[in-house]
Amino acid sequence: MSNAKKIPALIVLQVFIVWMNALNVFALPEKQIAKSKTNIILIVTDDQGYGDLGVHGNPYIKTPHIDKLAGRSTRLTNYHNSPVCAPTRSSLLTGRYHQRTGVRDTWNNGAIMAMEENTLAEILLQNGYQTGIIGKWHLGDNYPFCPSEQGFQYSFIHGGGGIGQPGDDMANYVRTDSCYFNTVVLENNHRKATQGYCTDVFTDRALKFIQEKKNDPFFLYLTYNVPHDPLQVSQKYYDLYKDLKFDTPFDQQTEEAWSEMTDKDKEEARRAYAMITNIDDNVGRIVAEVKKQSLEENTLIIFMTDNLDDLIYVSK
Repeated sequence: MSNAKKIPALIVLQVFIVWMNALNVFALPEKQIAKSKTNIILIVTDDQGYGDLGVHGNPYIKTPHIDKLAGRSTRLTNYHNSPVCAPTRSSLLTGRYHQRTGVRDTWNNGAIMAMEENTLAEILLQNGYQTGIIGKWHLGDNYPFCPSEQGFQYSFIHGGGGIGQPGDDMANYVRTDSCYFNTVVLENNHRKATQGYCTDVFTDRALKFIQEKKNDPFFLYLTYNVPHDPLQVSQKYYDLYKDLKFDTPFDQQTEEAWSEMTDKDKEEARRAYAMITNIDDNVGRIVAEVKKQSLEENTLIIFMTDNLDDLIYVSK
């Protein structure tokens, strides 16, 4: 982004030195890591597209909090990931080509990361960080492939590749029309029933994690499962887009692919936009909590999506 403010080079260097150490690029003395004590909040959304943000020129979607975060961030423009979920996540946590981690796909046993992998969470944990994952893991649902065996002290996750998908809790799987509400999750490997919309619930737990760990350096891996389908969202957010017709001159540019949207495409876009606005509100809650806890000057917030190159913002 041309108008994005650059974050202090020292902070970027500190965090990415720790990251590179975690990814086995080179060894860093423990004392040097301890000096940084920069909290890291890594937010990942599932299947969000490049055009699904106001800051990228979408004329309809409402994402004021993420847009503001982008405006005070550095955007990584030579950043690449995989076109599907689990491979991206294994590379993100290990710094290795996903094939080397044992992850090759999203299903049929292709989304199980080898227990021998050394993850970012493990290295940070070894160097005094409190570590937690909230949301989507998608790298193995059973021991010894769970987050608790890969460096995360705390985990609050759904199963499988998504809520209601094969591999997730059966209580979610059978509720095909409402599994994103009152979702059953695994909290530290124990089943737990929740109340509310999944993204709101994950954010509630993330806020509690920040409050509990505010006196120690922490790494929070907050991985929303939306806007991946099923396209379920509360009426409050759907109402923001229910009357969107996609019939302006912008939508009718024949040289653009979106001019060929069917009625089904338009309805799915309305629902996806509603889910993303819900994400945006929850990102705003995270940023507000960091500020409330007086952690703003010592916390790095990274926002990205899992299947799209060049959609990553690093903020200080």
